[in-house]
Amino acid sequence: MVFVRVLGAFATEVNGESVHLGGPRQRGVLALLVAARGQVVPVDRMIEDLWRGSRPRGR
Repeated sequence: MVFVRVLGAFATEVNGESVHLGGPRQRGVLALLVAARGQVVPVDRMIEDLWRGSRPRGR
């Protein structure tokens, strides 16, 4: 079972054990997907929300 804590510190547990979420960008992507509640998140929205409209390097 995966548990994602969104109130307070953003954290994730898998089968009761803490999972490292990576750096700020990885946590941002996960938070965006969790907030979408199973809906598709278009790439353009991710770019706008996470990179403030500027495409990430190498894309």
